[in-house]
Amino acid sequence: MLNVHLTPHPVVGYRSAAAVRKSSSRLVRLAPLNRGIFAAPRDMFCISTRMDSLVVDDTFSQFTDALKEVRPVVERGD
Repeated sequence: MLNVHLTPHPVVGYRSAAAVRKSSSRLVRLAPLNRGIFAAPRDMFCISTRMDSLVVDDTFSQFTDALKEVRPVVERGD
């Protein structure tokens, strides 16, 4: 499992994790979803032992492309 936190500061506890803008969090879920990657509402992703390296690599690639797509919006703070 992994959680994504879009923040320029290190996430060291609950307060720093909760400081992430909700609009940014929503984009992190929606952009990958358009590519077939589901994230839980708290921006959590799971990797299963049933996934081979090709699936993991493809998922990572799709997620990276999704982040590149939403990066300008997240950086502007819209």
